[in-house]
Amino acid sequence: MPAPLWLPRFDPAHEQSRILRWLVAEGDVVLAGDPLCEVETDKVNMELEAPASGLMGPQRFPEGVTVPVVTAIAWVLLEGEQGAQLPPWPRGGDPEPIVGQEPVATSEPAPMPANASGDAVISVARAGSRVRATPAARHLARVRRVDLESLRGTGPLGRVQAIDVEQAGQLAEASNASVVLETSVDMSPLLALQDMWPEEELPLDRSALLAFACTQALLRNPALNAWKLGGRYVPQDKILPGLVAPCGDGHSVAVLETADSLSLRALLKAWPKMPRGEAPWSIGGASADRESFRICDLGERGPDRVAARTGPAAVASLGAGRTVWRHLSHDDGPAELRPAMALTLTIADGPGAPSEIQGARFLEDLVVMLENPLKLLLQGGRDAHRDGQ
Repeated sequence: MPAPLWLPRFDPAHEQSRILRWLVAEGDVVLAGDPLCEVETDKVNMELEAPASGLMGPQRFPEGVTVPVVTAIAWVLLEGEQGAQLPPWPRGGDPEPIVGQEPVATSEPAPMPANASGDAVISVARAGSRVRATPAARHLARVRRVDLESLRGTGPLGRVQAIDVEQAGQLAEASNASVVLETSVDMSPLLALQDMWPEEELPLDRSALLAFACTQALLRNPALNAWKLGGRYVPQDKILPGLVAPCGDGHSVAVLETADSLSLRALLKAWPKMPRGEAPWSIGGASADRESFRICDLGERGPDRVAARTGPAAVASLGAGRTVWRHLSHDDGPAELRPAMALTLTIADGPGAPSEIQGARFLEDLVVMLENPLKLLLQGGRDAHRDGQ
């Protein structure tokens, strides 16, 4: 007979769950252990797995319905049961939805795939397009951005387990040799501007100016603004710089959510909110997984040079050292002793990653902006010093 898919009781206090989404459509071929449905409890989201191999049969409730535990919510049709009369829904709990929606009417099951002779068969090959993986492995793969289809599972029947995803992520990190580019910025213009900056105005923070300049340079060099998706770095339309902030013996990453639409004055105004994670910032949780570029400026108490590691998703990072006196030359003139800041750009290796030439162009644009801070203040043809927006 058809195998029912039950909504289980996950703990003694668990009374009901909400059906978030169906992962397969009625009539699709499924294998035992394939995830069929994602449900939400008051503690965690879980995937319900197919109790047997066959065809996905009628789904009793639509997405968004809250259902009592120990309720049969769908059928999995076994071989030879296509078109057969379905038995009544088994009773393990109240079969009616709690929130008042009508249950889905039982539809005619989709025909079972047939071979050349017309005999009904269950096609394992068709089901192979969906990787068999445990819910923990699927969650970890989404967090680590690991392509499940590229993995060979070590679980029963080749099912991908969490340990398989973990090992794949470690191998990918170990094999990603980085490209490191370094340059120096003449800090004289910025220091002079800070000396002239009115005391009643918002502080002209070096890190804020660096974050703003990075955003403008990323707009000109979009290849550096990329996430790792499906094993490949893909440029992103939205710029989401993550700024490393010291936190005890470690650090936290604050992501600037609206970087590409903020004026410099708006950024200076929002800068004190960063440690608290208030808008336009986000801190903690999966924030670091969303950053498209990482900036690590440890300030004047930091080391002379900072080679920042790239984030879990971002293709590149920029490290800024403290201001020190170095011999710099401009326009092929003689070297002069000037206050300078070392910038170190780290680019991860992998498919779709920017080239050394693209990284050098990004650094060139960034240096020009930082050595001409007045142009940044007049960004967009407006005097950001007087811009109250």
